Amino acid sequence: MNLAIEAHQIQHAYGVQPVLRGVDLRLAPGQVLALMGANGAGKTTLLRILATLIRPSSGEIYYYDAPLSGNELEIRRRLGVVSHSLWLYPDLTAAENLSLFARLYSLAQVSERVAHALEAVGLTAQSEIRVRSLSRGMQQRLTLARAWLHEPSILLLDEPFTGVDAASFAHIVELLRQKKQSGLSIVLVSHSVAEVSALADEVLFLRRGQVASVLSGEDLAEARLRAGYQAFLAEAA
Repeated sequence: MNLAIEAHQIQHAYGVQPVLRGVDLRLAPGQVLALMGANGAGKTTLLRILATLIRPSSGEIYYYDAPLSGNELEIRRRLGVVSHSLWLYPDLTAAENLSLFARLYSLAQVSERVAHALEAVGLTAQSEIRVRSLSRGMQQRLTLARAWLHEPSILLLDEPFTGVDAASFAHIVELLRQKKQSGLSIVLVSHSVAEVSALADEVLFLRRGQVASVLSGEDLAEARLRAGYQAFLAEAA
């Protein structure tokens, strides 16, 4: 089986400060892999490396068996990214934002794609509202629509539920489950046990730039995951 992502011994440093110290990970098609750990554990740096936004100091990454080096443009077309920055233009409407990104990706049938994406995230009624006037939850849903507008194979999410209300949370979880069932692979960075328990097939606990523990199966039930994560953080304190 071709893995969506396979990373070997990823290391990264900012100056003389090491952030990642030999991380291995494997992401299968249709799998949700969550990264959890205390602030400074290296989660966001690892996600940025997987998103090709920064290069690792050393190590190798393969996307569907293709090495990153020499295949950057093709690989980036297969990635959808949601970071701490929404990457939306506040003075454009929801529809205008998606239309702009569709054209940047040279997508066909832009109007139809945009309408379908807005419907999927429950924002059809808000299509002509400027982004700055949308609630945080609506902005987050629009960001997800932007990230998968070009139908990527891999979705990389850094705290995608930040600031969302309960209704938006439920809507986003259901959307991601549907995408997962269609074969989309997801890497999720989160501090939220509820988010991770609802979506993940496997969890990597990171500590000081290394994979300290791996959980799957029954350990991802919310109560067990919460207890395990609290114990993990207490050990690191």
